[in-house]
Amino acid sequence: MRITMQPHVTHLLHQLLKNDHLTYVRLYTGPGRTLIPSQLGMTLVHGYKRIDADLVLPDVRAAIEHFCDLVSRAQADKETVVQHSLRNFEQKYRYVYVCISITCVFSMTYNLPTLKTCL
Repeated sequence: MRITMQPHVTHLLHQLLKNDHLTYVRLYTGPGRTLIPSQLGMTLVHGYKRIDADLVLPDVRAAIEHFCDLVSRAQADKETVVQHSLRNFEQKYRYVYVCISITCVFSMTYNLPTLKTCL
């Protein structure tokens, strides 16, 4: 699947890059070294969560770790686990691509007047 962006989206991305708005998280180096999500990071998390919560919740990662454990104990075939996981993510991201465009995600946060809220 080839993804192409509309000219207004490309322009928006260039403006955001120029103004350093395309950072997902910042590293807080105080006690505990934590990651602080940026406005863009939170926007993406909220947008993905509205489409498919598995994209942001730890359940998918936990399932993959469980399958890896089974592979390490020779109770599951590595190639089968890899292919299953890849198909799962491909289906999720194809669904995201069909359901929402990047313009909708940005319009929720940056309040772009020419775009309508899609979710």
